[in-house]
Amino acid sequence: MKKEKEVNFSGKENWFRRSSKFFPNILINFLAIGALALMTVVAFDFDIQYILSATFYITSGVLIILYTITHWSWYDSKLKAIRSSPESKAIIKEKEEKIEETTTLIEWQRYRHKFITERNENELIKSWRIYVQNKLTRLLNKARTKDLNIESAHVTDLQLKTLGELRAKELKDKYDLAREKNSFCTKKRFYEERLKDEWILENKNKIMVDYNQIDTQFIETGSVIKGIFKDKTQSRGKYAKDNAPNRLASFLLTFFITAFATDVILSGGTPDAWATFSFRMLLLVMNMVMGMNYAQTFYEDVDMHNIDARVSIAKEFKSWGLDKGILKIKGEEKEKE
Repeated sequence: MKKEKEVNFSGKENWFRRSSKFFPNILINFLAIGALALMTVVAFDFDIQYILSATFYITSGVLIILYTITHWSWYDSKLKAIRSSPESKAIIKEKEEKIEETTTLIEWQRYRHKFITERNENELIKSWRIYVQNKLTRLLNKARTKDLNIESAHVTDLQLKTLGELRAKELKDKYDLAREKNSFCTKKRFYEERLKDEWILENKNKIMVDYNQIDTQFIETGSVIKGIFKDKTQSRGKYAKDNAPNRLASFLLTFFITAFATDVILSGGTPDAWATFSFRMLLLVMNMVMGMNYAQTFYEDVDMHNIDARVSIAKEFKSWGLDKGILKIKGEEKEKE
C-alpha cells in the first residue's frame, strides 16, 4: 500500500509568514528606486549603462536598506508609544482582569489542560476537514465532463425494471469498474475517506496541519514578557529608556537627510542632483508615514486581537465547565440547599 503523503501537511511556512511582514515595504522601495533610476535616465539623459553598472546596484541596495530601517524605526517608535499610552493600558488592564476572573479559579488550575487538549483536538479536526474539503473543491473544479459522468453513473430504477436484475447487475459492475480505473473518481474517494469520523480519530496523531492551537501560557499571560510594577520608581536611566525609540528615529532621519544633501553638494548642485535628492526625500517621508501607519495596524492585528482572543477563550472555558458539570452557576448551590 502506498504511503499516505496527504496526511503529512504542516505549518512549516509559518516562519516565512512571520519574517515577511516587511516584504511589501521592501518591494515598494525596490520599485520606487527602479522608478528613480528610470527617471534619471529618461529625464536627465544619463547613459543606460548606468543602470547596468555596479555603482547603481550598490547604491540601490544601500537605499533599500536605509528606507527599510527608516520604516522599521518609525514603526517601532510608534508601536511603543501606542502600547504605553494611558488609553491602551486601561483597555488592556480591563481585559486582563476579565481573563483573571477565569484563570484564578481553582477549577481552571485543575482542568485547564483537559480543556485545552479537547479544544486543540477540535480545532485540529476542524482545520483538517477544511483542508480536505478544499482539496475536493479544487478537484471538482478541474474535473472533465467525462469524469463527472463516470462518477455519477448509477443503475436507475427504470433500468432495473426494464433490463432485469442480471443485466442491471452487469451494468452496475461496468460502472463500478470504470470508477476504479478513473483517476478523478479514485482521488475523490481518497479525500472522502479522510473526511469520515472513524478515519480522523484513528489518524489524528498523524495529521499535521496548521490549526488554531493554544496553550495555557497564551491564555494566562499572552505569551509576553511582563514587567514588574513598583511603587518606588528610579530616575536613573529613565530618560534614556523612555526617549530611546524617538531619539533613534530622529537620529536616522537626520543622518539620511545629511547623507542625501552631501551627495547633492558633491555632485555640484545640478538640477538633476536636486531632483534626485527630492525624490529620495519623498521616499524617506513615505517610509516614515508607512511605518507609523503599520504600527497602528500591527497593534490592532496582534495586541488587540490576542487579548480579545484570550478573553473569548476564558469565557469558552466557563461554558465548557458548565457543560461538564465542573462549574456551577452562582446561586445554584444555595437554591439546592
